[in-house]
Amino acid sequence: MRGILFIYNDISFFNEILDTKFDYNIELLSGFLGAIDSFAKEVSNSGIETLELGESRLIFMRVPLKTDNQNETPILKIISIVSKQEDNKKVSMLLERIKHAFFEIYSPSDVTQWDGNVLRFNPFKRVLHKILEQDTQQKDEKLIQELAELKSSGDMFQEGFSFVIMSPEANALNRINLGINEEHTKVLYEKIKSDFLEHFRVNKGRPEDLTWEILVPLVKENKFVYVVVKPLVGLKVQGTEVNNQVLFALFCYYIDGQNQIYFPKIIPTFNAKVQKVYEALTTTNFESFDKIFELIEGNFKNYSIFKGVSGDLETPTPNLDRILKGKFKDFDHLMYALMVGYPVAIIGAPQETKQFANDILVFCPHRLLRIQNHPDKIQSIDAVDLVTIDPKMVKFYGDFILLDLQKGSVKGGKDCKFCEQIWKKIQELKDPSLIHTYLKRQMNWILSKVSMIRNLGWGEKFDPAEIKAIRGDLDKDAEDFVLELVQGRGTILQNIVDKMSVQIPISKLLLDRNFIQFNDKKILVSSNLTTEQIQDYVTKFVKIGGMLLGPRLMEAIIKG
Repeated sequence: MRGILFIYNDISFFNEILDTKFDYNIELLSGFLGAIDSFAKEVSNSGIETLELGESRLIFMRVPLKTDNQNETPILKIISIVSKQEDNKKVSMLLERIKHAFFEIYSPSDVTQWDGNVLRFNPFKRVLHKILEQDTQQKDEKLIQELAELKSSGDMFQEGFSFVIMSPEANALNRINLGINEEHTKVLYEKIKSDFLEHFRVNKGRPEDLTWEILVPLVKENKFVYVVVKPLVGLKVQGTEVNNQVLFALFCYYIDGQNQIYFPKIIPTFNAKVQKVYEALTTTNFESFDKIFELIEGNFKNYSIFKGVSGDLETPTPNLDRILKGKFKDFDHLMYALMVGYPVAIIGAPQETKQFANDILVFCPHRLLRIQNHPDKIQSIDAVDLVTIDPKMVKFYGDFILLDLQKGSVKGGKDCKFCEQIWKKIQELKDPSLIHTYLKRQMNWILSKVSMIRNLGWGEKFDPAEIKAIRGDLDKDAEDFVLELVQGRGTILQNIVDKMSVQIPISKLLLDRNFIQFNDKKILVSSNLTTEQIQDYVTKFVKIGGMLLGPRLMEAIIKG
């Protein structure tokens, strides 16, 4: 098999190209196959079964999808790309096995309601490869295990949560895992125990003053964990001795490494949730520890930041009327600035600009913007991402992309054909509900591509087939835009590494317990460091950089 496509509504939401010599743009190919299949259906009342394309043969399988809509049965097309010498019957049997495995993990609504995020189906690639490796038509133990893990673990949902009650000696007294397996929790706990004890020692044994946050890479598991540690001062559990000692609560949020682009928005969202639960923990009189874990499970069992189940990361529904009626010239420049991370200033009256600032957040769901509405002091490009100003203040914001609501113009910014195409499509659709669906799908699609490219930095070598799979449905304009987003301009995590390596010499930096505030994270600046301290810093710097950018890219930064 040279490749496989899953196509719904003429869009390939999952594909795996196994032969790097198969050189077709997946998006164009999907559209072409959809069009020619529709034509064949009109002429012969049945779609295409096979199609020869160059040196390859395409074999089609149609899968009716059961939904609540009784009037129409949606059709999923699974298309295999094979050599002309392959036996069609054997390929059809293989497709049948792939189809059954797919629907053991995903539901028809996962397909029909797909929001553009290609990462949603990425875990299925592991199953696909195991099926292709098998010589038998029966499921072997490895495939059964892979399917079971995907259905039960956080890998399918790309996130998970664990909660630990810990003693001052860093002993785990109780814990609960939701959407994550026990092995991941054990690996995490071993990684942070010594760091916790060091922080506790530095804090001179005052647990009530110790609130600690840390971002931990689980490199082998290809996951990040954001950990918030809080002292359970005032915890009351009837019939126990904990009332006279201070324990600690560890709130741990796991997400796949490929989704790190969302961290700037995930972190404050998770912190807000943790704070509410923490207040309940420290003000409630519990009958037993079981009641504590009932509280935790009730708050986090179905809580999903990444998928937007809780609404936290959903693309906001804007008042599109204000955007469409504005008839702004070069509005695609503004879209580009918001997506990539250039500072924007909106010119107009306070109330009008404030409303418009909220509307345009639909173009940057992956970012947590620092917004100032008509501030008293002039803002710099390093202090704010989006600011609203009076017309008389324009002269002080020359480094910003300027949106003038009165004139209907955007000044500054950069031509971006990808954003231009999106803006043109938005104007053609006109219907706000259709625009919202289209825009959400486009944003999720492009951001998931960014995450996949960043994730390449973790492997030991670049796999040409993997690169081709990512690039397969990107045209030149979309690819250029994705590569700009990969640089992470304006995201908190990326700036930590970028600014540490560019603006401050390595020999002058040490990540330690004496900190200054820098980009929402804490970094010490010192000029009196011993050789041992410098080496310690470099080790930690490489660790953080490798966590965010991948080991290979980090090595290039250090050498540079």
